[in-house]
Amino acid sequence: MALSSASPDTRRPAFGSYQGAAAERLYPDLEVRLAGWNTDDDEQICGTLGKLEFFGITMPLTQDRKQELIGTYQVHETDTGSPEVQVAMLSDRINQLTEHLRSHPKDFSSRRGLLKLIGRRKQLLAYLAANEADRYRALVDRLGLRR
Repeated sequence: MALSSASPDTRRPAFGSYQGAAAERLYPDLEVRLAGWNTDDDEQICGTLGKLEFFGITMPLTQDRKQELIGTYQVHETDTGSPEVQVAMLSDRINQLTEHLRSHPKDFSSRRGLLKLIGRRKQLLAYLAANEADRYRALVDRLGLRR
């Protein structure tokens, strides 16, 4: 890893990637040690946010959010994979990515991922519509997908 010519205590990695350059631009006073992230310094640097959230990257679905969606849309007590639950999880992730792309319109990798998620949700909805029309209509109403 190439380093800047600062003193040994405050050396900073030479950022070569786009994300590193953006982080350096946004947080010019952020001191990073030679070995990279030190787990003891994470709380000081990031506060209560995780490392990923510190740099504006959010996790797809947290465990709490996933359990909340499963509890809301499950068909029976032990249901975790019914089309209703899958569509609800995909819809939540699609909404997150849509918000991300509003603020980052040139993020084409995320746009491609969004289109793949939309396609998967469309297949699941088509399956429900063909086999269980009443469940399909109820799900679409609950999620507010069709207007």
